[in-house]
Amino acid sequence: MVREQSESQAVKVRDDENDQETTKFKVYKRRWAMAAMVLILNLSNSGMCINLSAVSYKAADYFQVTPGDITWFSQVFYITSLVFSPASTYIFNKYDMKAGVHLGCALNFVGASVRALATSGLIVNISTQFALSMFGQALVASGQVFILFILTKVTQNWFPDEERMMATTVLAFFSQLAISFASIVSPLVVTAKEDVPNLNYLYCGLALLGEGATVLCVTRSRPPTPPSRSAAHGKERRPPYLQQLKYIFTSVPFLLLLVVCGAASGFFVCIVTLSQQILCAVGYSDLFIGIVVSSFIFSGFVGSVLVAVAVNRLHAFTPITKLLYALTAVSATVMVEIYLIPNQHALLLLSSLVYGVFGGGVWPITLEMGVETTYPAEETISTTLIFTISQMSGVVMILLTTTLSTDLPRGLQYVETCTAGVTSQLEARGYSGILTAFMTFLSLTIIIFIIFFRTKYRRQEEEKTSSSSSSSPSSSSSSSSCSSL
Repeated sequence: MVREQSESQAVKVRDDENDQETTKFKVYKRRWAMAAMVLILNLSNSGMCINLSAVSYKAADYFQVTPGDITWFSQVFYITSLVFSPASTYIFNKYDMKAGVHLGCALNFVGASVRALATSGLIVNISTQFALSMFGQALVASGQVFILFILTKVTQNWFPDEERMMATTVLAFFSQLAISFASIVSPLVVTAKEDVPNLNYLYCGLALLGEGATVLCVTRSRPPTPPSRSAAHGKERRPPYLQQLKYIFTSVPFLLLLVVCGAASGFFVCIVTLSQQILCAVGYSDLFIGIVVSSFIFSGFVGSVLVAVAVNRLHAFTPITKLLYALTAVSATVMVEIYLIPNQHALLLLSSLVYGVFGGGVWPITLEMGVETTYPAEETISTTLIFTISQMSGVVMILLTTTLSTDLPRGLQYVETCTAGVTSQLEARGYSGILTAFMTFLSLTIIIFIIFFRTKYRRQEEEKTSSSSSSSPSSSSSSSSCSSL
């Protein structure tokens, strides 16, 4: 007789003929509702990280500050993740996913509402508007650590082994899709500094939509029956929280993964945040810059899918990861060189597409490698650390880029579009020296990673032990609507 167990327990089926119990796993249509919830939350949360940076000069003109001040709307996300990440991993470990997601969604909605209120016209003083907007952004950023870091937890606990890599790929793309959406929508909405409030209203609406989706979809942390052996036994085998942290921070393969991912993803964060300032200095329009940023994000999704297919067929995590990081360094270097040349629209778009395939393709497999090397530790711990190190590296690179920028060469002063239509006394800057230094650092880091990285696939080893049991997932006839399960 089959009976459902709560949380992480599998269904036990008595095999009378062989006089033994086997474990049967089950997947639910509800997993697609969970994926949709992740998409909606990321459109709002990750979008608010970048939406003002996509129109930094117009936003700076509105708030009467510098473009460097506007980058803090992005940097507060990265700094907040460092501060609140330990709390988020502890909550996910102790109370599981439901509590953490609802908390993050509430912070996201309240912060978006504060941002909308700050620029609604009720507050006249522009300095107060800026301060209140930054406070709202800090609330949104605090919610990020409960929203962005759950994707491997969702794929681990709701998707079967054969779907997990592709599910991680798709869910990881959602945060990049949000950045792409903001990069294009922001210049379309904000054509003049007076349009900045409209952007805040738009994202407040998205945050409200995310709140509704979370209330309807996230009614439990895990399905009644786990989808795989590693999902069934991972939580049971976990040591206490502090021991998990010790285990992770003494894992040499994982630490190497953190270093290389920090360098590569930190550059990605930097280039996404500062593309508008870098490219307008050599004459490109805000809308075209948004298209460029979107191009390496969408091509990154294509690369991620190709990588997921290759991994599912070859199960060669380590060689594929090393190859992708090597190609990321090469393609990023080429793209940066073209970033600094005016009137190269076609080459700039092409180089961005190529960079996206490799730089974006390596991100989901890095998240999966993090779980593989640290299993059975709580999934959100490795994911959170990867995100946090990436974002903090991005903060350092952004600060160095803005601080070490130089006066714009005379030949570009008649080309730049940064100050077009801007009434404040703002100046475009040059970035060639610091970007070249970043490429050198990224290349050296990836070479070290390729030489020294070795690891066991701990979660795959756990899945292989299921070969002695009848563990093939069966489809559930349960409804796919958010409110049913």
